[in-house]
Amino acid sequence: MEHKKQALALSLIFFAPALPFCSEKPIFNFAELKTSVGVKIPEDGGSKEISSDSGLKLSFRNLDLRIYESVEKTEFDSLPVEIPKDHIENPRYGAGVYLFQETLPLTLKAGKNSYSKSLSKIRKPSPSFSDNPISGAFAFSHGLGPTLPTLASSEQPLSASISLSSEKILPAQISFEAFADEEKNSAFSICASKKIGKLDSAELSITGARLFVEGKSSILKKTGADFNSDFFLSGLAEFSFRSPLLKTILRGGIQESPYETDSLWFSANARSAWRNFLVDISYFAIPTAKDSPKSAPLACPGGIQRTVEQAAVRPQVAFLLGKSGWAEIRFGASAVESWKISSTKDSEMLNVGKLRAGGSLETNPFGAKIDFTAANILISGEPKTKSARPEKYYGASTTLDFRAKKLNASANLSAKVYPPLDGDASEKRSIDAKISAVPGKSRILSAYGKISADFKDLQRTAGEISAGATLRLKAKKIITSAKAEVKMAF
Repeated sequence: MEHKKQALALSLIFFAPALPFCSEKPIFNFAELKTSVGVKIPEDGGSKEISSDSGLKLSFRNLDLRIYESVEKTEFDSLPVEIPKDHIENPRYGAGVYLFQETLPLTLKAGKNSYSKSLSKIRKPSPSFSDNPISGAFAFSHGLGPTLPTLASSEQPLSASISLSSEKILPAQISFEAFADEEKNSAFSICASKKIGKLDSAELSITGARLFVEGKSSILKKTGADFNSDFFLSGLAEFSFRSPLLKTILRGGIQESPYETDSLWFSANARSAWRNFLVDISYFAIPTAKDSPKSAPLACPGGIQRTVEQAAVRPQVAFLLGKSGWAEIRFGASAVESWKISSTKDSEMLNVGKLRAGGSLETNPFGAKIDFTAANILISGEPKTKSARPEKYYGASTTLDFRAKKLNASANLSAKVYPPLDGDASEKRSIDAKISAVPGKSRILSAYGKISADFKDLQRTAGEISAGATLRLKAKKIITSAKAEVKMAF
Protein backbone atom coordinates (compact mmCIF):
# COMPACT_ATOMS: atom_id res chain seq x y z
CA MET A 1 0.00 0.00 0.00
CA GLU A 2 2.99 2.29 0.47
CA HIS A 3 3.34 2.99 -3.25
CA LYS A 4 -0.38 3.85 -3.46
CA LYS A 5 0.10 6.46 -0.74
CA GLN A 6 3.06 7.84 -2.66
CA ALA A 7 0.98 8.01 -5.82
CA LEU A 8 -1.83 9.86 -4.00
CA ALA A 9 0.58 12.36 -2.48
CA LEU A 10 2.22 12.85 -5.86
CA SER A 11 -1.17 13.53 -7.43
CA LEU A 12 -2.09 16.14 -4.82
CA ILE A 13 1.26 17.90 -5.18
CA PHE A 14 0.97 18.08 -8.96
CA PHE A 15 -2.73 18.88 -9.03
CA ALA A 16 -2.37 22.03 -6.92
CA PRO A 17 -0.45 24.12 -9.51
CA ALA A 18 -3.05 23.31 -12.16
CA LEU A 19 -6.03 24.67 -10.22
CA PRO A 20 -5.42 28.40 -10.80
CA PHE A 21 -5.54 27.88 -14.55
CA CYS A 22 -9.08 26.57 -14.72
CA SER A 23 -11.24 28.13 -17.42
CA GLU A 24 -14.61 27.55 -18.99
CA LYS A 25 -13.34 24.43 -20.73
CA PRO A 26 -14.26 21.10 -19.08
CA ILE A 27 -11.89 20.16 -16.30
CA PHE A 28 -12.21 16.40 -16.79
CA ASN A 29 -11.36 14.83 -20.17
CA PHE A 30 -11.64 11.07 -19.72
CA ALA A 31 -10.79 8.05 -17.59
CA GLU A 32 -9.18 4.98 -19.11
CA LEU A 33 -9.12 1.62 -17.35
CA LYS A 34 -6.86 -1.06 -18.82
CA THR A 35 -6.25 -4.67 -17.92
CA SER A 36 -4.24 -7.46 -19.50
CA VAL A 37 -4.09 -11.16 -18.61
CA GLY A 38 -1.70 -13.74 -19.99
CA VAL A 39 -1.65 -17.51 -19.57
CA LYS A 40 1.31 -19.72 -20.49
CA ILE A 41 0.87 -23.48 -20.89
CA PRO A 42 4.05 -25.61 -20.89
CA GLU A 43 4.65 -28.38 -23.40
CA ASP A 44 4.64 -31.14 -20.77
CA GLY A 45 1.16 -30.15 -19.53
CA GLY A 46 2.46 -29.32 -16.05
CA SER A 47 1.67 -26.29 -13.94
CA LYS A 48 0.50 -23.32 -15.97
CA GLU A 49 1.52 -19.70 -15.40
CA ILE A 50 -0.71 -16.65 -15.21
CA SER A 51 0.33 -13.00 -15.10
CA SER A 52 -1.62 -9.78 -15.37
CA ASP A 53 -1.32 -6.01 -15.57
CA SER A 54 -3.97 -3.44 -14.75
CA GLY A 55 -4.17 0.27 -14.23
CA LEU A 56 -6.02 3.55 -14.49
CA LYS A 57 -5.36 6.75 -16.40
CA LEU A 58 -7.17 9.99 -15.52
CA SER A 59 -6.93 12.88 -17.96
CA PHE A 60 -7.84 16.42 -16.89
CA ARG A 61 -7.43 19.73 -18.69
CA ASN A 62 -4.01 20.43 -17.16
CA LEU A 63 -3.30 17.15 -15.45
CA ASP A 64 -2.61 13.52 -16.31
CA LEU A 65 -2.58 10.81 -13.61
CA ARG A 66 -1.62 7.17 -14.09
CA ILE A 67 -1.15 4.14 -11.88
CA TYR A 68 -0.50 0.55 -12.98
CA GLU A 69 0.33 -2.69 -11.20
CA SER A 70 1.47 -6.14 -12.24
CA VAL A 71 0.99 -9.62 -10.84
CA GLU A 72 4.10 -11.72 -11.21
CA LYS A 73 3.88 -15.10 -12.88
CA THR A 74 1.89 -17.45 -10.65
CA GLU A 75 1.70 -21.19 -11.17
CA PHE A 76 -1.70 -22.89 -11.10
CA ASP A 77 -3.23 -26.24 -12.00
CA SER A 78 -6.92 -25.31 -12.21
CA LEU A 79 -9.26 -22.31 -12.26
CA PRO A 80 -10.08 -20.08 -10.42
CA VAL A 81 -6.62 -18.88 -9.47
CA GLU A 82 -5.93 -17.30 -6.11
CA ILE A 83 -3.22 -14.69 -6.36
CA PRO A 84 -1.24 -14.15 -3.14
CA LYS A 85 -1.08 -10.49 -2.14
CA ASP A 86 2.70 -10.60 -2.00
CA HIS A 87 2.76 -11.49 -5.73
CA ILE A 88 1.63 -7.97 -6.67
CA GLU A 89 4.71 -6.16 -7.96
CA ASN A 90 6.06 -3.56 -10.34
CA PRO A 91 3.97 -0.54 -9.26
CA ARG A 92 4.15 2.13 -11.93
CA TYR A 93 2.62 5.53 -11.24
CA GLY A 94 3.10 9.03 -12.53
CA ALA A 95 1.57 12.47 -12.88
CA GLY A 96 1.99 15.23 -15.43
CA VAL A 97 0.95 18.88 -15.21
CA TYR A 98 0.60 20.98 -18.38
CA LEU A 99 0.64 24.73 -17.77
CA PHE A 100 0.59 27.94 -19.88
CA GLN A 101 -0.17 25.93 -23.04
CA GLU A 102 -1.26 29.05 -24.96
CA THR A 103 1.83 31.14 -24.15
CA LEU A 104 4.89 29.39 -22.71
CA PRO A 105 4.11 25.65 -22.52
CA LEU A 106 5.46 24.19 -19.29
CA THR A 107 5.23 20.48 -18.44
CA LEU A 108 6.08 18.93 -15.09
CA LYS A 109 6.17 15.17 -14.68
CA ALA A 110 6.99 12.90 -11.76
CA GLY A 111 6.73 9.18 -11.16
CA LYS A 112 8.13 5.93 -12.51
CA ASN A 113 8.71 7.60 -15.88
CA SER A 114 10.88 6.58 -18.82
CA TYR A 115 13.12 8.69 -21.07
CA SER A 116 14.13 8.29 -24.72
CA LYS A 117 15.07 10.34 -27.82
CA SER A 118 18.50 12.00 -27.35
CA LEU A 119 19.00 10.23 -24.04
CA SER A 120 18.63 6.87 -25.80
CA LYS A 121 21.55 7.82 -28.05
CA ILE A 122 23.66 8.65 -25.00
CA ARG A 123 22.73 5.39 -23.29
CA LYS A 124 23.43 3.33 -26.40
CA PRO A 125 25.20 5.17 -29.26
CA SER A 126 25.43 2.11 -31.52
CA PRO A 127 23.64 2.85 -34.80
CA SER A 128 19.95 2.06 -35.13
CA PHE A 129 19.80 2.41 -38.92
CA SER A 130 16.68 0.69 -40.18
CA ASP A 131 17.64 -1.89 -42.79
CA ASN A 132 14.04 -2.32 -43.94
CA PRO A 133 14.49 -2.06 -47.73
CA ILE A 134 11.16 -0.29 -48.30
CA SER A 135 10.90 1.81 -45.16
CA GLY A 136 9.73 5.40 -45.46
CA ALA A 137 10.65 6.62 -41.99
CA PHE A 138 13.34 9.25 -41.45
CA ALA A 139 12.73 10.90 -38.11
CA PHE A 140 14.75 13.26 -35.95
CA SER A 141 13.68 13.34 -32.32
CA HIS A 142 15.57 15.44 -29.81
CA GLY A 143 15.29 16.01 -26.08
CA LEU A 144 14.75 13.57 -23.25
CA GLY A 145 11.26 12.34 -24.16
CA PRO A 146 9.86 12.06 -20.61
CA THR A 147 6.98 9.57 -20.77
CA LEU A 148 4.51 8.64 -18.07
CA PRO A 149 4.07 4.92 -17.32
CA THR A 150 1.91 2.72 -19.54
CA LEU A 151 0.36 -0.69 -19.06
CA ALA A 152 3.24 -2.36 -20.90
CA SER A 153 6.11 -0.29 -19.48
CA SER A 154 8.69 -1.73 -17.13
CA GLU A 155 9.30 -0.36 -13.66
CA GLN A 156 11.63 2.62 -13.63
CA PRO A 157 13.28 4.62 -10.83
CA LEU A 158 11.19 7.41 -9.33
CA SER A 159 12.05 10.61 -11.19
CA ALA A 160 10.92 14.18 -11.88
CA SER A 161 11.26 16.20 -15.08
CA ILE A 162 10.56 19.66 -16.46
CA SER A 163 9.93 20.65 -20.09
CA LEU A 164 9.65 24.24 -21.35
CA SER A 165 9.03 25.47 -24.90
CA SER A 166 8.95 28.92 -26.51
CA GLU A 167 7.10 27.89 -29.68
CA LYS A 168 4.16 30.23 -28.93
CA ILE A 169 6.11 33.45 -28.37
CA LEU A 170 9.33 33.35 -30.43
CA PRO A 171 9.92 33.01 -34.20
CA ALA A 172 12.50 30.29 -33.43
CA GLN A 173 11.38 27.48 -31.18
CA ILE A 174 13.61 26.89 -28.17
CA SER A 175 12.91 24.03 -25.78
CA PHE A 176 14.49 22.88 -22.55
CA GLU A 177 14.13 19.57 -20.69
CA ALA A 178 15.75 18.19 -17.55
CA PHE A 179 15.25 15.24 -15.22
CA ALA A 180 16.70 13.58 -12.13
CA ASP A 181 15.83 10.25 -10.53
CA GLU A 182 16.13 8.60 -7.15
CA GLU A 183 19.21 6.65 -8.27
CA LYS A 184 21.04 9.98 -8.83
CA ASN A 185 20.95 9.83 -12.63
CA SER A 186 20.28 13.21 -14.25
CA ALA A 187 20.26 14.88 -17.66
CA PHE A 188 19.29 18.06 -19.50
CA SER A 189 18.65 18.97 -23.13
CA ILE A 190 18.37 22.29 -25.01
CA CYS A 191 17.10 22.45 -28.59
CA ALA A 192 16.59 25.32 -31.02
CA SER A 193 14.70 24.90 -34.30
CA LYS A 194 14.00 27.39 -37.06
CA LYS A 195 12.01 27.28 -40.29
CA ILE A 196 13.94 28.46 -43.30
CA GLY A 197 11.42 29.58 -45.87
CA LYS A 198 8.25 27.57 -46.40
CA LEU A 199 9.67 24.07 -46.75
CA ASP A 200 13.11 23.99 -45.09
CA SER A 201 14.00 23.83 -41.40
CA ALA A 202 17.05 23.32 -39.16
CA GLU A 203 17.47 22.09 -35.58
CA LEU A 204 20.35 22.12 -33.13
CA SER A 205 20.26 20.14 -29.88
CA ILE A 206 22.70 19.84 -26.96
CA THR A 207 22.22 17.11 -24.32
CA GLY A 208 24.27 16.41 -21.21
CA ALA A 209 23.89 13.58 -18.71
CA ARG A 210 25.32 12.05 -15.56
CA LEU A 211 24.46 8.35 -15.67
CA PHE A 212 25.54 5.16 -13.94
CA VAL A 213 27.82 2.86 -15.93
CA GLU A 214 28.21 -0.80 -14.95
CA GLY A 215 31.84 -1.95 -15.13
CA LYS A 216 31.62 -5.55 -14.01
CA SER A 217 31.14 -8.43 -16.45
CA SER A 218 32.76 -11.78 -17.09
CA ILE A 219 34.15 -10.67 -20.47
CA LEU A 220 35.68 -7.47 -19.09
CA LYS A 221 37.20 -9.43 -16.21
CA LYS A 222 38.71 -12.07 -18.51
CA THR A 223 40.27 -9.37 -20.68
CA GLY A 224 41.48 -7.26 -17.76
CA ALA A 225 39.25 -4.32 -18.71
CA ASP A 226 36.77 -4.36 -15.82
CA PHE A 227 36.41 -1.18 -13.76
CA ASN A 228 34.58 0.09 -10.72
CA SER A 229 30.94 0.87 -11.53
CA ASP A 230 30.28 4.57 -11.07
CA PHE A 231 28.57 7.67 -12.45
CA PHE A 232 30.13 9.14 -15.60
CA LEU A 233 29.44 12.31 -17.58
CA SER A 234 28.42 12.28 -21.23
CA GLY A 235 27.41 14.83 -23.85
CA LEU A 236 25.71 14.83 -27.23
CA ALA A 237 25.37 17.47 -29.96
CA GLU A 238 22.84 16.95 -32.77
CA PHE A 239 22.13 18.94 -35.91
CA SER A 240 19.44 18.29 -38.50
CA PHE A 241 18.43 19.96 -41.75
CA ARG A 242 15.26 19.17 -43.66
CA SER A 243 14.25 20.12 -47.17
CA PRO A 244 12.25 18.40 -49.92
CA LEU A 245 15.47 17.25 -51.63
CA LEU A 246 17.75 16.57 -48.66
CA LYS A 247 17.40 15.56 -45.03
CA THR A 248 20.43 15.18 -42.75
CA ILE A 249 21.07 14.28 -39.12
CA LEU A 250 24.56 14.73 -37.66
CA ARG A 251 25.44 13.57 -34.14
CA GLY A 252 28.61 13.79 -32.09
CA GLY A 253 29.02 12.42 -28.58
CA ILE A 254 31.60 12.33 -25.81
CA GLN A 255 31.60 9.81 -22.98
CA GLU A 256 33.69 10.11 -19.85
CA SER A 257 35.74 6.93 -19.80
CA PRO A 258 36.95 4.75 -16.91
CA TYR A 259 40.16 4.33 -18.90
CA GLU A 260 42.86 6.87 -19.76
CA THR A 261 41.16 8.63 -22.70
CA ASP A 262 37.55 9.80 -22.88
CA SER A 263 35.58 8.24 -25.73
CA LEU A 264 34.26 10.08 -28.78
CA TRP A 265 31.72 8.87 -31.32
CA PHE A 266 29.84 10.39 -34.23
CA SER A 267 27.18 9.43 -36.76
CA ALA A 268 25.69 10.87 -39.93
CA ASN A 269 22.40 10.03 -41.61
CA ALA A 270 21.17 11.54 -44.84
CA ARG A 271 18.28 11.10 -47.25
CA SER A 272 17.99 12.47 -50.76
CA ALA A 273 14.81 12.21 -52.81
CA TRP A 274 14.19 13.16 -56.42
CA ARG A 275 11.02 12.23 -58.27
CA ASN A 276 10.61 8.44 -58.00
CA PHE A 277 14.00 7.82 -56.41
CA LEU A 278 15.10 7.92 -52.79
CA VAL A 279 18.36 6.94 -51.11
CA ASP A 280 19.37 6.79 -47.44
CA ILE A 281 22.98 6.61 -46.26
CA SER A 282 24.43 6.39 -42.77
CA TYR A 283 27.80 6.18 -41.09
CA PHE A 284 28.89 5.58 -37.47
CA ALA A 285 32.35 5.46 -35.93
CA ILE A 286 34.19 5.49 -32.60
CA PRO A 287 37.51 7.20 -33.48
CA THR A 288 38.88 6.75 -29.95
CA ALA A 289 38.42 2.94 -29.93
CA LYS A 290 42.19 2.49 -30.44
CA ASP A 291 42.81 4.32 -27.13
CA SER A 292 40.54 2.00 -25.10
CA PRO A 293 40.92 -1.68 -24.24
CA LYS A 294 40.09 -3.76 -27.31
CA SER A 295 37.23 -5.53 -25.51
CA ALA A 296 35.62 -2.20 -24.50
CA PRO A 297 35.81 0.35 -27.33
CA LEU A 298 33.03 2.44 -25.71
CA ALA A 299 31.72 1.97 -22.16
CA CYS A 300 28.26 3.51 -21.91
CA PRO A 301 25.25 3.42 -19.56
CA GLY A 302 23.63 0.95 -21.99
CA GLY A 303 26.59 -1.43 -21.76
CA ILE A 304 29.76 -1.95 -23.75
CA GLN A 305 29.26 -0.80 -27.36
CA ARG A 306 31.22 -3.20 -29.59
CA THR A 307 30.29 -1.78 -33.01
CA VAL A 308 33.37 0.30 -33.82
CA GLU A 309 32.32 1.41 -37.30
CA GLN A 310 29.30 0.94 -39.57
CA ALA A 311 28.28 2.13 -43.02
CA ALA A 312 24.90 1.59 -44.68
CA VAL A 313 23.06 2.51 -47.87
CA ARG A 314 19.40 2.01 -48.79
CA PRO A 315 18.11 3.00 -52.27
CA GLN A 316 14.43 2.86 -53.18
CA VAL A 317 12.34 3.51 -56.26
CA ALA A 318 8.54 3.93 -56.44
CA PHE A 319 6.06 3.97 -59.32
CA LEU A 320 2.40 5.00 -59.46
CA LEU A 321 0.20 2.94 -61.77
CA GLY A 322 -2.48 4.58 -63.88
CA LYS A 323 -3.34 8.27 -64.26
CA SER A 324 -5.20 8.26 -60.97
CA GLY A 325 -2.36 6.50 -59.15
CA TRP A 326 -4.61 3.62 -58.10
CA ALA A 327 -1.58 1.59 -56.96
CA GLU A 328 1.99 2.17 -55.86
CA ILE A 329 4.84 -0.26 -56.50
CA ARG A 330 8.04 0.20 -54.50
CA PHE A 331 11.36 -1.64 -54.75
CA GLY A 332 14.27 -1.23 -52.38
CA ALA A 333 17.48 -2.71 -51.09
CA SER A 334 19.78 -2.13 -48.15
CA ALA A 335 23.40 -2.99 -47.48
CA VAL A 336 25.04 -2.66 -44.06
CA GLU A 337 28.73 -3.26 -43.31
CA SER A 338 29.91 -3.29 -39.69
CA TRP A 339 33.20 -3.62 -37.88
CA LYS A 340 32.56 -5.24 -34.50
CA ILE A 341 34.54 -6.52 -31.55
CA SER A 342 33.45 -10.03 -30.56
CA SER A 343 32.23 -10.48 -26.99
CA THR A 344 34.73 -13.25 -26.31
CA LYS A 345 37.98 -13.52 -24.39
CA ASP A 346 40.08 -12.95 -27.52
CA SER A 347 38.08 -9.80 -28.45
CA GLU A 348 38.51 -10.26 -32.19
CA MET A 349 37.72 -7.57 -34.77
CA LEU A 350 35.20 -8.92 -37.29
CA ASN A 351 33.92 -7.32 -40.48
CA VAL A 352 30.26 -8.35 -40.93
CA GLY A 353 27.70 -7.56 -43.63
CA LYS A 354 23.94 -7.68 -44.05
CA LEU A 355 21.91 -7.46 -47.27
CA ARG A 356 18.16 -7.06 -47.74
CA ALA A 357 15.97 -6.54 -50.78
CA GLY A 358 12.23 -6.24 -51.08
CA GLY A 359 9.20 -4.82 -52.77
CA SER A 360 5.67 -3.71 -51.98
CA LEU A 361 2.37 -3.15 -53.74
CA GLU A 362 -0.15 -0.77 -52.19
CA THR A 363 -3.70 -0.42 -53.49
CA ASN A 364 -7.06 0.29 -51.95
CA PRO A 365 -7.95 -1.94 -50.13
CA PHE A 366 -5.06 -4.43 -50.62
CA GLY A 367 -1.37 -4.32 -49.80
CA ALA A 368 1.49 -6.80 -50.14
CA LYS A 369 5.15 -6.81 -49.09
CA ILE A 370 7.98 -9.25 -49.56
CA ASP A 371 11.66 -9.12 -48.63
CA PHE A 372 14.74 -11.33 -48.52
CA THR A 373 17.66 -11.15 -46.10
CA ALA A 374 21.23 -12.43 -45.87
CA ALA A 375 22.65 -11.46 -42.47
CA ASN A 376 25.79 -11.85 -40.36
CA ILE A 377 27.96 -12.50 -43.40
CA LEU A 378 31.59 -12.69 -42.29
CA ILE A 379 33.60 -10.49 -44.69
CA SER A 380 36.93 -10.52 -42.90
CA GLY A 381 38.40 -11.62 -39.60
CA GLU A 382 39.33 -15.04 -38.28
CA PRO A 383 37.24 -16.07 -35.25
CA LYS A 384 39.32 -18.38 -33.08
CA THR A 385 36.29 -19.89 -31.35
CA LYS A 386 32.90 -21.07 -32.49
CA SER A 387 31.12 -18.63 -30.14
CA ALA A 388 32.94 -15.69 -31.75
CA ARG A 389 31.71 -16.51 -35.25
CA PRO A 390 28.60 -14.52 -36.31
CA GLU A 391 25.56 -16.74 -36.79
CA LYS A 392 24.84 -16.29 -40.48
CA TYR A 393 21.28 -16.75 -41.68
CA TYR A 394 19.07 -16.29 -44.75
CA GLY A 395 15.50 -15.10 -44.33
CA ALA A 396 12.36 -14.33 -46.26
CA SER A 397 9.15 -12.61 -45.21
CA THR A 398 5.85 -11.78 -46.85
CA THR A 399 2.92 -9.72 -45.58
CA LEU A 400 -0.60 -9.32 -46.95
CA ASP A 401 -2.92 -6.52 -45.78
CA PHE A 402 -6.60 -5.81 -46.31
CA ARG A 403 -8.12 -2.46 -45.26
CA ALA A 404 -11.83 -1.69 -45.55
CA LYS A 405 -14.54 0.10 -43.59
CA LYS A 406 -15.70 -3.05 -41.83
CA LEU A 407 -12.48 -5.04 -41.62
CA ASN A 408 -8.74 -4.56 -41.28
CA ALA A 409 -6.74 -7.76 -41.58
CA SER A 410 -3.11 -8.73 -41.93
CA ALA A 411 -1.21 -11.98 -42.46
CA ASN A 412 2.54 -12.49 -42.20
CA LEU A 413 4.79 -15.46 -42.88
CA SER A 414 8.55 -15.42 -42.27
CA ALA A 415 11.29 -18.02 -42.24
CA LYS A 416 15.01 -18.16 -41.48
CA VAL A 417 17.66 -20.73 -42.36
CA TYR A 418 20.95 -20.94 -40.43
CA PRO A 419 23.62 -22.78 -42.44
CA PRO A 420 25.89 -25.19 -40.52
CA LEU A 421 28.90 -23.63 -38.80
CA ASP A 422 32.38 -25.00 -39.24
CA GLY A 423 32.62 -28.38 -37.57
CA ASP A 424 28.83 -28.56 -37.10
CA ALA A 425 26.77 -30.33 -39.74
CA SER A 426 23.46 -29.28 -38.20
CA GLU A 427 21.23 -26.83 -40.05
CA LYS A 428 18.76 -24.74 -38.05
CA ARG A 429 15.49 -23.24 -39.29
CA SER A 430 12.73 -21.14 -37.80
CA ILE A 431 9.25 -20.34 -39.08
CA ASP A 432 6.76 -17.72 -37.85
CA ALA A 433 3.21 -17.17 -39.07
CA LYS A 434 0.80 -14.55 -37.75
CA ILE A 435 -2.67 -13.33 -38.65
CA SER A 436 -4.52 -10.39 -37.08
CA ALA A 437 -7.89 -8.76 -37.66
CA VAL A 438 -9.91 -5.75 -36.53
CA PRO A 439 -13.56 -6.30 -37.59
CA GLY A 440 -16.40 -3.77 -37.64
CA LYS A 441 -16.59 -0.02 -38.16
CA SER A 442 -16.22 0.74 -34.47
CA ARG A 443 -12.89 -1.11 -34.20
CA ILE A 444 -13.73 -2.16 -30.63
CA LEU A 445 -12.31 -5.67 -31.04
CA SER A 446 -8.95 -6.83 -32.36
CA ALA A 447 -7.58 -10.36 -32.38
CA TYR A 448 -4.50 -12.26 -33.49
CA GLY A 449 -3.13 -15.76 -33.76
CA LYS A 450 0.53 -16.76 -34.12
CA ILE A 451 2.54 -19.95 -34.48
CA SER A 452 6.32 -20.28 -34.40
CA ALA A 453 8.63 -23.28 -34.55
CA ASP A 454 12.36 -24.02 -34.53
CA PHE A 455 13.95 -26.96 -36.34
CA LYS A 456 17.33 -28.67 -36.38
CA ASP A 457 18.01 -31.00 -39.28
CA LEU A 458 14.25 -30.97 -40.03
CA GLN A 459 13.46 -32.13 -36.49
CA ARG A 460 11.36 -29.69 -34.47
CA THR A 461 13.17 -28.56 -31.33
CA ALA A 462 10.69 -25.96 -30.03
CA GLY A 463 7.36 -24.44 -30.87
CA GLU A 464 4.73 -22.08 -29.54
CA ILE A 465 1.14 -21.21 -30.42
CA SER A 466 -0.30 -17.97 -29.13
CA ALA A 467 -3.62 -16.19 -29.53
CA GLY A 468 -5.00 -13.01 -28.07
CA ALA A 469 -7.80 -10.47 -28.28
CA THR A 470 -8.29 -6.89 -27.13
CA LEU A 471 -11.67 -5.33 -26.44
CA ARG A 472 -11.92 -1.55 -26.22
CA LEU A 473 -15.16 0.17 -25.16
CA LYS A 474 -15.96 3.86 -24.84
CA ALA A 475 -18.99 5.38 -23.13
CA LYS A 476 -19.02 9.17 -22.76
CA LYS A 477 -15.80 9.91 -20.87
CA ILE A 478 -15.03 6.38 -19.72
CA ILE A 479 -12.74 4.16 -21.78
CA THR A 480 -12.10 0.55 -20.88
CA SER A 481 -9.88 -1.98 -22.59
CA ALA A 482 -9.18 -5.61 -21.76
CA LYS A 483 -6.60 -7.89 -23.33
CA ALA A 484 -6.35 -11.66 -22.97
CA GLU A 485 -3.52 -13.78 -24.32
CA VAL A 486 -2.75 -17.51 -24.23
CA LYS A 487 0.60 -19.06 -25.13
CA MET A 488 1.09 -22.81 -25.43
CA ALA A 489 4.37 -24.60 -26.08
CA PHE A 490 4.40 -27.70 -28.24
